[in-house]
Amino acid sequence: MSLLIKGGEIVTGDARYVADIFCEGETITRIDPQIEAPRDAEVIDATGKYIFPGFIDPHTHIYLPFMGTFSKDTYETASKAALVGGTTTIIEMVCPARDMSAAEGFRLWQEQAVGKSACDYTYHMGVTRFDAENAAQLREIVAAGISSFKIFLAYRGRSESMTRSYITR
Repeated sequence: MSLLIKGGEIVTGDARYVADIFCEGETITRIDPQIEAPRDAEVIDATGKYIFPGFIDPHTHIYLPFMGTFSKDTYETASKAALVGGTTTIIEMVCPARDMSAAEGFRLWQEQAVGKSACDYTYHMGVTRFDAENAAQLREIVAAGISSFKIFLAYRGRSESMTRSYITR
């Protein structure tokens, strides 16, 4: 299926101009001032509208088993809502319980997202403990493409409420 977006004002980091955008599948294959619509293309008239690149939300809590609370959203509902607002990539906060290894936490969040998210996503990995086992696992998580980490310096004594009980959500 192809898509042609006609006559919108394209806004980038360094330019604004009116043009047509042609997409094949999920890929933009051409941007030109005047593209003739192929017979099978869906055409959207964007005249008088702005077209932005997808936005990134750098701090989301979709799957949120944290300190006894849970998020109401799932990756399916939250990612669809993000797309409606123009956000095409989310960076989810992974907050494993202190008694979980980094790999267990990473796997748990992956189970929530893989095949369920309607938009692109990556993670900001919480480091809730640091030992030799987690150090090795964090290297594996980096090798899997995660490059953002958070070290908690607050919530002293609250690790008891961050337990494995939320896995059954």
